[in-house]
Amino acid sequence: MTFIDNVAPNNDRYTLGDGTQITLPNGIQFGVSGAGAPPNGTADVGGAGIGGAPYTFSGNTVTFQSNRIPDEAGEVYLTNAKGENMAVSVNIVGRVRCWRGGGGGWQAC
Repeated sequence: MTFIDNVAPNNDRYTLGDGTQITLPNGIQFGVSGAGAPPNGTADVGGAGIGGAPYTFSGNTVTFQSNRIPDEAGEVYLTNAKGENMAVSVNIVGRVRCWRGGGGGWQAC
């Protein structure tokens, strides 16, 4: 399954592998409000997710194999109108973690 395909200008949509386009709920968009160190235990996101692209997967895409293992590790960042941030990280063995935070640091959900 391949997903995560940023659609400008609202930065609020992604596309599933079958071409279905999904819009995030009102007030939620891909990105990070404020700067900060990456969540502990995640891939290197300093140059990508924080202050850059809202995800760190190459080609803006992550593909999961039938055994639930992704082709690469990475993160997806979401923010809302209040400036609250969430991150979802996936490591190379398929472990998915949720993070909350940003400039003041990141905490596991």
